[in-house]
Amino acid sequence: MNKILSGCRHLAVYGSVLTLVFAVAVYAGFSLPAGKADNVELSAAQKPPTVTLKPSLRITESPDVFLFVSPFPPEIDELGYIWVSDQDQLLLFSPQGKFVRNFFKKGQGPGEMSELSGFIPERDRVLVFNRFACKMVAFDRDGRILQERSIPQALGLANLLGSFRGRFYFLRAFFQSTGGKAVFLDVPVRLLSTALGEAEAHVDGPWFPRRHFVRDTNWIKNVHFLQIARADESSFLIANNGEYEIRRLDLSRMEISPFIRRDYRKVKIRPEWKTPRDQSRFPSETLEGTEFKTFEHEELDDVLKIWVVGQKVWVLTSTFDEPNRLVRADVYNLKGAFLGSLMLPLPPGLEWMRLSYAPMTLHEGGLYVLAPGEIDALELVRYSLAGVPEWAR
Repeated sequence: MNKILSGCRHLAVYGSVLTLVFAVAVYAGFSLPAGKADNVELSAAQKPPTVTLKPSLRITESPDVFLFVSPFPPEIDELGYIWVSDQDQLLLFSPQGKFVRNFFKKGQGPGEMSELSGFIPERDRVLVFNRFACKMVAFDRDGRILQERSIPQALGLANLLGSFRGRFYFLRAFFQSTGGKAVFLDVPVRLLSTALGEAEAHVDGPWFPRRHFVRDTNWIKNVHFLQIARADESSFLIANNGEYEIRRLDLSRMEISPFIRRDYRKVKIRPEWKTPRDQSRFPSETLEGTEFKTFEHEELDDVLKIWVVGQKVWVLTSTFDEPNRLVRADVYNLKGAFLGSLMLPLPPGLEWMRLSYAPMTLHEGGLYVLAPGEIDALELVRYSLAGVPEWAR
């Protein structure tokens, strides 16, 4: 599942989607005061309580064993073990941070994979999806192959979302040709499902659009980043359009419905936040020949992360206290009722405009973050949270 949770990078992200029948919009929340800067520093009266972070676990690379290259958000299983999906790696660490094993082995033989497109950790096994080889592989915790089954080729470039009642659910973006033109395109993302042994994949009813800047399928840039979190056994929470709007996908009813909607003032991306990689130039075919169009993000998404922790939903927002490196998190219950807000310190190595796809996960009392350390190599740090009010736990 974490390919999608973070995947946000691959639909474009870690570690779940949707009839277009919408009931009432839910809660109207705060918007920043008119006339103030987008990422205004709130006054003492306005500022929510601040939690503190204390490093309690640090995992550094071991070049002879594993390297953190381009990791997805860590996923913590029910036993407290830490899973990290990375380039040609599915890494498992103990709750104390000890490296256990890499489940990925490159190849085409039994238990071997060409790439990772999602995984589901369970108590006694882990299920790994290899979309290009069209197979699902089950390993026990010791890395032994328990089962390998083919899945329908019609899943194509899908990413594994999760499982429910014996079926596996996937998300697939269906791109269409732009005729060589570089354009904004609302790409439908559809929910597909299959059970092991089925010859065909089902195209289930729910779907949602994702806006990209596209020149056919070789040039794709996310306009908004997809955020997905599992709410319970049968449902997921999704933010996909850049607005402060979260919907619930219910797999038992095969529908998507409103969960949270708030009015929110857009945060402009400051020039000093950008690097050369934040600008993309796309060749676009015109009647006069080829021209280049430039795309770069000008605004942050309102919802940067969604985390479900116990019976609470934490929404990381685009409201910053930049001088103090704090970011605002809104907290809800699982019915969508607003409980309050917190200011969360931004861990070292993270940047404001990259929080939408930063590999970070909130689990119980810990914030797990993969970010550059003192020598620039990526390291995984668990920060213990202190000062969290009772209503947010």
